[in-house]
This record gives sequence, C-alpha cells and structure tokens, in this order.
Amino acid sequence: MSRVGDCVSLEKKNDYKIKKNDIALLTILAVAGVLIYFLIKERAKNDLKDKEIKALKDKNKDLLDLLKNNDQIPQEIKEQISRLIDNYNDMDENVSNELIRVLALIEIGQEMKAIRDLVKIIENLLKEKYKEDNRIKGKKFVPLAKLIEYGKEDDLFNEKEYSIACLLKEIINEESHKLNVTETTNMVIMAILGGVELIFRIGKIKKKTPCS
Repeated sequence: MSRVGDCVSLEKKNDYKIKKNDIALLTILAVAGVLIYFLIKERAKNDLKDKEIKALKDKNKDLLDLLKNNDQIPQEIKEQISRLIDNYNDMDENVSNELIRVLALIEIGQEMKAIRDLVKIIENLLKEKYKEDNRIKGKKFVPLAKLIEYGKEDDLFNEKEYSIACLLKEIINEESHKLNVTETTNMVIMAILGGVELIFRIGKIKKKTPCS
C-alpha cells in the first residue's frame, strides 16, 4: 500500500509540476503577445509619422518649385533664399519651413511681413546660439538689440553685418509702432537680402558669390 501511495503522490507531484510549467509558459506567451502588440502598434505609428513628414516635405517642395519659377521675385533673392532652404532642411527643418514661408510672402507682395519673419528667424537663431551664455542664461526675455550687440562683441558680425542687423531691428520697431508702414523698393530689397546674409552668417554657411 505504501508503494501505491508513493506512486499516487509522485503522480500528483508530477501533475503539479506540469501544471505549474504550463502556467509559467502561458504567462510568458501572454507577456510576449502584449509586447508584440505594442511593438506593432508603435511601428505603425512611426510609419504613419514618416509618411506625414514625407508628405509635408513634398508639399513644401512643390511650393518651392512654384515660387522659383515666378519671375516677379528678383533672381538674387530667389537664389539665396532657395539655397538657405536647402541648407537648413538638413540642419533645422523649422528654419527651412519658415524660409519657405518668407519666399511665399514675397511672392504675394507681402514684403514687410517677409522681412518681419526673417528678423524672427534671426532672433531665434541668435537665442539658440547664446542659450548657454551666462549673459542670457536663465533670463525669460532678451531683447533683439542685446543679442545683436553680443554678436558684434563676439565678432559674429562684422561692421557691415552689424549695421544690417540694426537696420532690420529699426524697420521692425517702426512697423510695430506705426500703421501702414511703407518702404521704398530699394530699401525692401536691401532689407531682405541683408536678412538672408545674416542667416547665412549665423549658421556659418558658406555663401556663393557671383563669381563662384
């Protein structure tokens, strides 16, 4: 009887071990299933995001091609802004998209808005450049005038570039305090090209000359 009892006891122990192993296996499979589900879901989300980014780039490219082909935009402005867009597309997509907007504004005759956007780009680039600088670190607001002065002090701007930056600041200040501000065509073109020049300078992008 003791042997029979021992056999029964052994079988029960084996059944218990099998059941225990089955439960462990099912638990592992369940966890694996959940992980696979979330991985598939995350992959699908990333694929969708990639498609959205590609669609945005394609849309911007179509707009850029349209603007390049419009004869109303001075050739020099088109070439310089287009090159900036290409350069910043790899460096900073936000800047690239803002420059496409600048080009679009010029196309529809909103030059003053285009200049304002150029100045905003310059201001943001300077803030990014000096964000770890002790002179502005921790400050919630730093005037554009201060950032321009720092650029001059640190030889980021030469005398001509400093003068251009000050001119752009004055144009924007006047526009913000007066209604229907108008500038001569020459002044508008100089301001736009000056703004583009500063963006090249701050990003340290080598600018093509007419002879290159």
